[in-house]
Amino acid sequence: MLLTAARVLKEMEAQLYGTVKFIFQPAEEIIQGAQKMHTLPQLADLNSIAGAHVWLDLDVGTFSAEPGPRMACADNIYLTVHGKSSHGAQPHQSVDAILAACAIVEQLQIVASRKVSPLEPVVVSIGTINGGTQSNIIANEVRLSGTVRCFSPQLRSQLPGLLENIALSTAQAHGAVCDFTYEHCTPPTINHEKTTEIARGAIAGLFGPQSLVHMEKLQGARISPGIWSVCRDALSLWGPAIKRRENAIPTTTSALTWTKKRSQAALPRWPSLRWMQGNPEKGVSLCPRVQNSILQQNLTNQKKNF
Repeated sequence: MLLTAARVLKEMEAQLYGTVKFIFQPAEEIIQGAQKMHTLPQLADLNSIAGAHVWLDLDVGTFSAEPGPRMACADNIYLTVHGKSSHGAQPHQSVDAILAACAIVEQLQIVASRKVSPLEPVVVSIGTINGGTQSNIIANEVRLSGTVRCFSPQLRSQLPGLLENIALSTAQAHGAVCDFTYEHCTPPTINHEKTTEIARGAIAGLFGPQSLVHMEKLQGARISPGIWSVCRDALSLWGPAIKRRENAIPTTTSALTWTKKRSQAALPRWPSLRWMQGNPEKGVSLCPRVQNSILQQNLTNQKKNF
């Protein structure tokens, strides 16, 4: 979709001004790419970013583009519980790291139920737990990892301390010791009202107002700045049998391209996105490798949908 939008915008380069950068987010599934991209000097001069993501709850040709929080932050937590081994028949001689780890998993949930306002969504999920060597040996070490999601930057800044205090005190209550690490990965996606208005106008102009639908904000994560919208594309985004809906490609590409075009009038000082490998001159620039890749693709039918 982004490659097609790049080709179309390149062909209408004379109608654009400023700089257009096309960004491919790396390492999305391990929720580390967006955080790394925030530090790149090539992105330091951006005023806004427009992006799209497929979503199975929306029909092809419909879009959710709404202001405010849309996707939660995605942070990781890593815990190591240290205890003392003994024979399983002599538990009184041990400090059971598995028992302490299970208690920590349970107690971490009180952040959502007792430490944070019920009006403020937050999710703490433990995804891995590994420990022990034999069925008759009480484990002396357990490693856990999990994910933390919320929409509020203020709450996000408080969560490391809240979770660490719970984990360490619970381990101590069991006679164990806990090492706790909180890793900030992807901040929440909060759509700017003005840029959202531009995107909604572009979508409604292309496909009619009925193409704009409401969808609740999501605990999934995405690169943070700018306007983010979703459209339906797959039967299951995380299942074993993903089936792509190819007819979602031209509609989403059209929405991205026309959002950029409309932004010219709405935000006259808005520089948009340029290939990071491109030259520093103004305009839409494609590095030779990417340009050749685009030209080799049969995108003619998609372009006719604009």
